[in-house]
Amino acid sequence: MACSEPSKGSLPQNGNTIISDEVEWNHTCSDQPFSRVNSTQRNRLTEEKAGIHPATKTDERRTGFVDLSALNTCRLILDAIGKEKLSDIVNDVIDLLDTSVAVYEKNGDYALGIVHSHWCRFLNEKSFRLCNTDDVQQALASGNWHCHESCWTECSRECVETGAVVDIACRGGLRIYSVPIRANGDIIGAINMGYGEPPQDRQKLEAIAYRYHIRIEELPEQAKTYWSRSPQLIKIAKNHLHSAATLIGTIVAQQQTLKALAASEKRYRLLVENQTDLIVEFDHEYRLVFVSPNYCKTFGKTEAELIGQPFVDFILAEDQSKVLSSLQKLKSPPHITNHEERMRTKDGWRWFEWSAEAVIADNGEMESIISVGRDITARKKNEKALQLTLEISRQKQKEFLSFLAGSRAVLESSQFDKVARNLFGICKELIKASSGYIALLSADGAENEVLFLDAGGLPCLVDPNLPMPIRGLRADAYHRKKVVYENDFHYSDWMEYIPEGHVRLDNVLFAPLIIEDQVVGLMGLANKATGFNEHDAELARVFGGLAAIALRNSRNYEALTLSEERYRSLYISMREGAALHEILYDGAGNATDYVILDVNPAFESIMGRKKESVVGKKATAVYGTDEPPYLDHYETVVKTGQPQSFETAFDPMGKQFAISVFSPAPNRFATVFEDITERKHMEEQLRQSQKMEAIGKLAGGIAHDFNNLLMAILGYSDLILNDLKENDPLRDEISEIKKAGERAASLTRQLLAFSRKQILQPKLLDLNTLILDLNRMLRRLINENIELIILPDSSLGMVKADPGQLEQIIMNLTVNARDAMPNGGKLIIQTKQRNREDAPFLSNKVPTGAYAVISIRDTGCGMDEETQKRIFDPFFTTKKMGEGTGLGLSTVYGIVKQSGGDIQVFSQPGKGTTFEIYLPCAACQSEASSPAKQSLESLRGTETILLTEDEAIVRNLMIRMLKEYGYHVIAASYGSEALKLCETNPQPIHLLLTDLVMPGMSGRELAEILSVKYPDMKILFMSGYTDDAIIRSGAFNGNADFVHKPASPEKLIKKIRELLDKPGCKQNE
Repeated sequence: MACSEPSKGSLPQNGNTIISDEVEWNHTCSDQPFSRVNSTQRNRLTEEKAGIHPATKTDERRTGFVDLSALNTCRLILDAIGKEKLSDIVNDVIDLLDTSVAVYEKNGDYALGIVHSHWCRFLNEKSFRLCNTDDVQQALASGNWHCHESCWTECSRECVETGAVVDIACRGGLRIYSVPIRANGDIIGAINMGYGEPPQDRQKLEAIAYRYHIRIEELPEQAKTYWSRSPQLIKIAKNHLHSAATLIGTIVAQQQTLKALAASEKRYRLLVENQTDLIVEFDHEYRLVFVSPNYCKTFGKTEAELIGQPFVDFILAEDQSKVLSSLQKLKSPPHITNHEERMRTKDGWRWFEWSAEAVIADNGEMESIISVGRDITARKKNEKALQLTLEISRQKQKEFLSFLAGSRAVLESSQFDKVARNLFGICKELIKASSGYIALLSADGAENEVLFLDAGGLPCLVDPNLPMPIRGLRADAYHRKKVVYENDFHYSDWMEYIPEGHVRLDNVLFAPLIIEDQVVGLMGLANKATGFNEHDAELARVFGGLAAIALRNSRNYEALTLSEERYRSLYISMREGAALHEILYDGAGNATDYVILDVNPAFESIMGRKKESVVGKKATAVYGTDEPPYLDHYETVVKTGQPQSFETAFDPMGKQFAISVFSPAPNRFATVFEDITERKHMEEQLRQSQKMEAIGKLAGGIAHDFNNLLMAILGYSDLILNDLKENDPLRDEISEIKKAGERAASLTRQLLAFSRKQILQPKLLDLNTLILDLNRMLRRLINENIELIILPDSSLGMVKADPGQLEQIIMNLTVNARDAMPNGGKLIIQTKQRNREDAPFLSNKVPTGAYAVISIRDTGCGMDEETQKRIFDPFFTTKKMGEGTGLGLSTVYGIVKQSGGDIQVFSQPGKGTTFEIYLPCAACQSEASSPAKQSLESLRGTETILLTEDEAIVRNLMIRMLKEYGYHVIAASYGSEALKLCETNPQPIHLLLTDLVMPGMSGRELAEILSVKYPDMKILFMSGYTDDAIIRSGAFNGNADFVHKPASPEKLIKKIRELLDKPGCKQNE
């Protein structure tokens, strides 16, 4: 057993000491044998030898050790043997050596301590004083009690801890020999003894004197009191010490065994006497030889009444054979058996469980049987209840698993027919019905459409495919919307609703299938052997509900499938591109990229990438960008759930897109986009057109007034020049006035040309001939360091265009090319023929067909993209102030567009510029050659001309001009005035020369009225307005003869003479 640490506290100073009065061995001389003397004699002899007279002894010297066993807290050895017996055991060692002996408990507590020699007592007392305390407990703990430290701390404690003998030199000059004490294999303490002679060497004595704080002179005197022992005697003492350790351990072990046995017997008696179980012993003939008190109590008999009675007499007769058979097994190893039986007790028949074991004699025969029994009647009842509970539980488990199987079937399949058959089979098996069906109601609820019918193997002549009218108990289930059943159905009134030939129905159950509080069908069960109950009704309700869910899922799936097909059809056929993406995040939750999950065919068409090349790829990999395009937009949509729409120019593809984004699922977004590149181009063209329209309106607004003024300036200039002689000094000044007017007229024509407001006079042209005719003029326009190369295409088709305007185009582009090559270069003018399909970059408004192309290419400085975007803007120029008007390319653009063509520019900085003009090819038909040049005299005439002009300055000029050429002129300011003049004029009018746009009546209205009166009258319109203003006024349909202001007198007279010389025809178109 374990020992606790020594208790704290002081030993009462009651003067109790131990002075050994044990018999000791006295050796008076070395050659005489040992003789037994008592302690008194031994002390006296010792003291006399030491020179100590009895009268001089002090009480202190007589004391020796304080009784340290009083501090023992462990007490294993001390209580098992006692101090007196311990003294007797160690007495032989004391007698042999006359030193000291100590017995320690395992924790260091003293069981016994004897200090006999004067040397040991002297040093022990001196070292105790070094502790500076009278408290023994404190002295033990101080570490200054040298004798205790040597005996326990340095010697016996190591012996206890290691289990080995320890032999060391002590601090007092002797040696200490310690032996472990064992009991039942455990170390329970140690015993030690002092032996040897005190030192005689002065150096060792000085060390002891220093350690113990005493005078060295005192030590030799104490050493003289100790007799020397031979090594043989010391060896005998050590053997005695080992024997003492063995004896002490044996005694302690015996005491431990006796205590354990006594405790065991006590526990056994208490166990038997207080045991609630029954304990009996019976002999090999099964007669009772021992019964426990509880056995007597249970059977209501005394021990005397039961002893000798057969054990089986109390057992129910039908259980006796089983019990005897079980007891027979005791004769064979392992001689143990168990049995249960019913026994007759004072309280009636009860169940008992017995565990029996045979007592086998040395000869192998069974002497008796000891059996322990327990009343298990309550357990048997619980087992029966548990069995019933288990059956119910198994049924519930089966129902639950069936419900799970049915639910799984509903979730895993959208085919109602398949799921309904599965659910019906499960439900029918659980309820144990023989037959049944599931039927769906028709839309109006008037009929059941039978889904399937299980007749349970009984004959049924009714066609299951025929609709069944809702009547009887089925109608009750339908209207009440709850499960109904009838267990005496065959003899009930409900049978009248069953058609002839139907399977026999002893009992029936109907469970409605309900979706959103509407009955959509019925599940019927019939012919359960034990009849239906409420539990069956509940099961049918549950599985009917599952069937209803399956039906709803099936219908929803069909609708969803149809919707998905429509969506898929829309997704596939839509012209907009669509794609589904998933955002990728890093470990910190930041969006880093997105993966393309799916795309539609339009995506492939717009983006020019196959589906398999983009699906599953990151955006950065698909589009070849360092950053995923528009990730910020997409991440915002995913986080907020709010859709976004935006337009953007996607530089990697050179396209513009309109993108709509929404998030259909967490971390995912879908994009629907369309390529708006062409639309943006058209919008740009529209803006350009609107710019041109604005400029055109401005030009048109001033054209009329400008042209009238210019016509007066140019007309009077010509008249004056005609009147002046060649050497007249005024001729040069008038010529300069005319030139200035002509330049002003040219500027007005340019304004009208780029805004496409002028009236063109197209002719069938050969572009090669037109360009070659311009060769000499173009060479004068360019510098000498520029090489002009003309490359005509001999297969080029004819075009119908205004030749003057085309010449203007070529000259404007030539001048621009010259300015782009200040240091010289090449100017290449080339013609070629190309189909519309070969030029996809043309505006989509350009129709299909063949086009004649004029290509004007230079090797000059070229243009960047920003400049190219603005080159056709009015008044935009890259030239220095005063070097250009900014109308040149605007004029070119306007003429080309008005001629039904298109113009494209291709340029890069430092690599030159190419302009390509596309004009539609015309049918190759010859036109009448231009009339030969006429003399001024041939232009004269005497016909009557009705002149209608609202501008007085122009009207007066024209009157003078016409009269100079011999014509009779009737002049009017307005249309109404002209009509009045005609009414009073009896002479025929040969030609009407009228302004188209006038206040009040237009020139066309005037012409229409006068054509009735003068059917042979020729008509010549003139106007300074733009073509659209004229057309909006309704004054001109584009087919009549027309002269645009300002017109020179010569041009006007030629046109008049040309019309008057034509064969007579009405010109009122």
